[in-house]
Amino acid sequence: MKKHLTVLKEGEAVSVNTFQLKDYLGEFRTNPYPYKITFFRTTKVKAADDFLEYYPVKYFSNFENILSGKLDKNVLVDVIGQIVNIGQMEQIKTKGKDNSKLDIILRDTMNVHLTCTFWSDFAKKVMDYTKENNTTIVICVIKFACIKEYKGNISISNAFNSTQIFLNPETAEVKTFTAMLSGDNQLVTHSDSKVSFGSAVSLHDEMLVINPRKTISGILDSRSVGTCVVVAKIDYVDLSKKWYYVACDAKRKFNHMEMILMMRMIVFNTNLDTTAQNTMTSKMLSTIIS
Repeated sequence: MKKHLTVLKEGEAVSVNTFQLKDYLGEFRTNPYPYKITFFRTTKVKAADDFLEYYPVKYFSNFENILSGKLDKNVLVDVIGQIVNIGQMEQIKTKGKDNSKLDIILRDTMNVHLTCTFWSDFAKKVMDYTKENNTTIVICVIKFACIKEYKGNISISNAFNSTQIFLNPETAEVKTFTAMLSGDNQLVTHSDSKVSFGSAVSLHDEMLVINPRKTISGILDSRSVGTCVVVAKIDYVDLSKKWYYVACDAKRKFNHMEMILMMRMIVFNTNLDTTAQNTMTSKMLSTIIS
């Protein structure tokens, strides 16, 4: 294998003569094909001429197919999308080391949104590029992304050893994709919080299906971090200018949006039966959405 290293370069096309096919198994496979090539001592490799310079559009995975959960999660996928939202850069400790983590939202030409998580150098590359090009549409091409599913939420992420990302590459496929966008000229927006998976989970499921229901006393007794739904009656809202969020050491003032977000967490009285609670929750959801 070593004698072929000068020819076997990532991104270069080659022709291979005299090889063996073996089963292609395991996680993070770069393609869905069942076999892989292994070399012999007599294998010959040489550069291939007149090979496709760029990936044809047909190799890109459809966002709806990814979000459906039907694709094999052991096979890495290629995607193309416009970056429409970027969350905060986070520092996550993995295997004893701090790693940068960045969540972004991509959209396709059908305006379907897909959450993507970048780690380490990938996260820094995307963050730096979007800050420098904040007045232009940013198209992101990702080769060999892995599909992730967590609590019913499907997203994609870079695979540490094989993923490649290209931002606004000058290719015919990118030009065609850009021309097919909705025409609203939407630019990248930056969020002050982590990007949510709202496109994958409805507010109804978030409030009534996924997250556990707790009482206020249950929250006060809790010793773990988590998400829950509390059913409660709001007796009084202090609208005076000096009203502060009690749990915040910096005494940050509540604004209207924060109060709505708090209402999403504080919801109902446990004396009500389940049917009554669900009815009241549905009324609250319609109020929040409107």
